[in-house]
This record gives sequence, structure tokens and C-alpha cells, in this order.
Amino acid sequence: MLQKNSQVAASDTEIKLSNGFKIGDDNILLYKYFDNYIEVFKKDKITTRTFNKYLNSSKDLKKYFPKETLKSLTKTRYQKYLNGYTKTHADHSVRQFNTHIRAAVQNALDEQIIATDFTKKAVVKGQGAKKSEEEKYINYADFVRLLRLSSEKIDSFYSTRLMIYLAGTTGMRFGELIGLKWSEVDFENEIINIKLEYNYVTKIFTEPKGYKIRKITINSKTAKILLDLKDNQINHELDNPDNLVFFNPTYGIVSNNAANSVLRRMQKNLEIYPTITMHGLRHTHGSVLLMKGINILAVSKRLGHASVDITLGVYAHLLKELEDRENDKIKSELDKII
Repeated sequence: MLQKNSQVAASDTEIKLSNGFKIGDDNILLYKYFDNYIEVFKKDKITTRTFNKYLNSSKDLKKYFPKETLKSLTKTRYQKYLNGYTKTHADHSVRQFNTHIRAAVQNALDEQIIATDFTKKAVVKGQGAKKSEEEKYINYADFVRLLRLSSEKIDSFYSTRLMIYLAGTTGMRFGELIGLKWSEVDFENEIINIKLEYNYVTKIFTEPKGYKIRKITINSKTAKILLDLKDNQINHELDNPDNLVFFNPTYGIVSNNAANSVLRRMQKNLEIYPTITMHGLRHTHGSVLLMKGINILAVSKRLGHASVDITLGVYAHLLKELEDRENDKIKSELDKII
């Protein structure tokens, strides 16, 4: 029996060798192969921001597939693991994770380390139903009340509230807010230069999403609030090595979860429902500008969208409402003419 098994194993080895397979490589742990793959094929060839996403996938691989090898995984086993992953992650995160893993697996196929792609046709449905358009932003009256509350106290210990204020008045992304340095605030011309964003997970600064440096105009009141905050930081003699605008004396750089927690409490105090997140505040900023008649090209540029098509997609519901309103105005003007 032992001799027969040895013959089968030898035969299997011969088949693999004849097909160009590398003996031993098929026993490598999945996460180790993935780490090697991104080191060789991704590092320094993609943006730091994108590479960090691959690093996050690597961490998840070690957590969910600690002992799995390339050889041991089948489509069924992979799907079972993926099902567990989907219970704690949103759709986008699941799709991104699977895309990263599949890229490495397809590379293993090209190297003839494995014979099949166990990620092919994987079901990548994550958690969390998509919010309705109404839940992505708050109405104008509530928006004004929220801005007033968030700017009531100018103090470094309340830096998260002031961050919420600036998010509402500029539409900046969260990473751009926590990565904003005083050197990028032009008080004289009332402009904020968006050059970097901060990744709270990796603790590093990266280029902004879309890879475009942009300028955001602020009004005099916002400039005054920021100047007062800067003076407050100086008075507190903060140990702020990166010279960040939003730096809490106790906690340092605030996390997205902490910022959303403060935002939820503020909305609860103001009885604003349904509540929105920091991203929803950015969405509200864009909505308010469009409702006030600001050109969509200007709004798209201010938000840092890669193209106006993205803006059109994000605010499709609102643009339909604006179109209906403009059509009523057109009818009114035609009635005056004819």
C-alpha cells in the first residue's frame, strides 16, 4: 500500500514537472504568497494610497486565512471564509478584498504554482444596505444649526467639533481634514490648499484621492475661526510635531469613528434625524451648493471629484429636482413672452 501511494505521489510530481509546476511552491501559505506578490508587483508601482489598501488586505488574509496554503484552498473553502468576512465588512470592502486576492491568485496561475482560480465567480456580497438618498444628507435648516453649534467654542480640546464645522463649510474628505497642516491655510487669500491626506490606520500622509492638489475657497468667518484655533494651539503650547490644524491635546489625531461619534451626539442634541456621518456632511455641503445654484463644474472641482461625471452620479437625485424647478421657471418665462 505504501509503495502504491509512493508511486501515485511520484506520478503526480512527474505530471507537475512536465507542466512546468514548481515543486514546493504550492505549499506556501496564502498570505505569504500575497505579501511577496504585492512586494514585487505593486510596491513603488502604484500610489501609496492604493498600496496601503493592499496592505490592509494582507492583514485580513492573516486573520481569516492564517494556515491556508495556495494548494489547500478550493472554491468552496474560499467562499466559506469569504462568507465570514462579509459578516463584518461592507460590500465595497468585500469586493476590494476579493479583487486583491484574485490578482495574486491569477499570478500564481501564470507561474503554474496552482492549476485553478479558487476566487473565480466568488459571491462578494457584504453587510449594510445602501442608505437612501435622503439619509446621505440633512436639510438646509438643520445644516445651518449644526454649523452654528460646531463653531460655538474655539478650543483645541474641541477640535473635533471644529473639524465638523470645516467639513460642512468645505466638503473636505475626512483624511484631508486630519491631514491638513497650518502651512496649507492661506489666511490672506482665504484659501485652503489640499495637498495631503492622513491615513489613520497606517499613520502616514499620502496624496489626496484623485491625485490632484486643489484649492478650496473659504469665507472670512471660517478664516477667523481657524486663526483663533491656531492662536489657541499656541497658547496651549501643544506638542504638535506635524503642525496639524486639528490636533487634540489629549488624544492627538482624532479617528473617523471618534469624529462620527461626536457628530452623532451633536445631531441628537439638535434633534436632527436621520443622522449622517462625516461623509454625509461632505455630501450635504455639495447638495447645499447645488441647491443654491452653484455651477456643477465648480462643485465638482471643489469636492475633488476626478470628473464631473462622478458628481452627476452622486447628486443625480438632486439634479432631477433642480431640473424640475428650472423647467417651471422656463414655463414661467415663456408665458411672459408668448
